[in-house]
Amino acid sequence: MTTWQNLEKQILVYAPDLSSDNLAKVEDLAARHDAKLVVLHPKDFNRTLGQAVGLGTPLSKEGPGGKLVLEVSGDYTGEQPEESILYFAGFPHQDIPAFLKETSALLGDDNFDLKASLTPSNLGWRLIDHYEELMREHRMMKSFEFLYHADMFLNTMDAEEYETESYEQFSAAVEEGRVSVELLKKGTDVAQDILDEQVAAINMAYRSLKLK
Repeated sequence: MTTWQNLEKQILVYAPDLSSDNLAKVEDLAARHDAKLVVLHPKDFNRTLGQAVGLGTPLSKEGPGGKLVLEVSGDYTGEQPEESILYFAGFPHQDIPAFLKETSALLGDDNFDLKASLTPSNLGWRLIDHYEELMREHRMMKSFEFLYHADMFLNTMDAEEYETESYEQFSAAVEEGRVSVELLKKGTDVAQDILDEQVAAINMAYRSLKLK
């Protein structure tokens, strides 16, 4: 009987736009790492992560965001996920960075958008729920990186080179974003719409910067 403890090494991929040649490259790479390749399709997103790797794991009673998950019935028929995903299952943690480096070299711009590892705590999540959580984290990280680098850029600027009003507007927008950066560093969630507004405000203020 297959359990989490004796789960074979598997690479799960969801990439509807990946060419057959590139998929073959990933399959060959997985084989070189003694891992089985499992290709996921949109219809599979109603299954749990555990079921996707052959564990038959039942749904957790409480899914992401505290949503109560009662049952899975049939194939997934909702909106097709757009981002590609690479999942590691039964894969030694220390081997993952090397695999990711190799997939990046193999696929270039066609590399996977999202990467994640299966753990005992997420086996009961439906693929679609886990995908939405990955997307939420991905968007938040992108916003964090933008706000963080905007703050770094502000620190390199010489205020004397810019018209006062445009510089102050840019500085104020960046400082608002800095508050969110500090909260995220502490592990405090910030609503994505707030992050989106701060990113947009910085972009607008940057475009309005005027040299003296």
